[in-house]
Amino acid sequence: MAPDPFDLIAPSDSFMVDLTLASSTDFSWQAAGSSLPNDTMTYLLEINSDPTFTAPPLVSGTSVELTTQTLTVTGLPRGTWVYWHVTATNRLDSSTVSTTDRTMGVYSRGDLDQNGAADVADLTMLIDHLFISFATPDNDFFVPAGNLNCQGTVDVADLTALIDMLFISFNIPACP
Repeated sequence: MAPDPFDLIAPSDSFMVDLTLASSTDFSWQAAGSSLPNDTMTYLLEINSDPTFTAPPLVSGTSVELTTQTLTVTGLPRGTWVYWHVTATNRLDSSTVSTTDRTMGVYSRGDLDQNGAADVADLTMLIDHLFISFATPDNDFFVPAGNLNCQGTVDVADLTALIDMLFISFNIPACP
């Protein structure tokens, strides 16, 4: 008998993880039930770049068996969408995958091109967007990464914040 179906709790689907605010992300899910008396359950959290989960896991240590329904993960890759789900396995080695898979975007505020660091290339990209081409780059993470003041749009205030971050205070602005 396979474990009962169970749901993922957090992060929510399409959640955007800002690695400038936290270097780790907490994953949690419901406990899988079982009709077997005194059954024990282990869980496998899988984080992948492929929605079919056929590529190697993105983060080492997430393909380990757990006896709890939470795991804090560090080392998520920036500038990408990742997919995650959990597999519950009971003492008879029968398993059930969570009822849904989830997607989440991972980015760093200020790092508009998501190359791993906020730098002059990001400043150039923002100036081009605001004053020259007016085009938003074909990058899912440009707006959240460029919205340094957390006001919901990328504008001149964000340019000022990026200049301050790169050349004056060297700090990522705090969101209100």
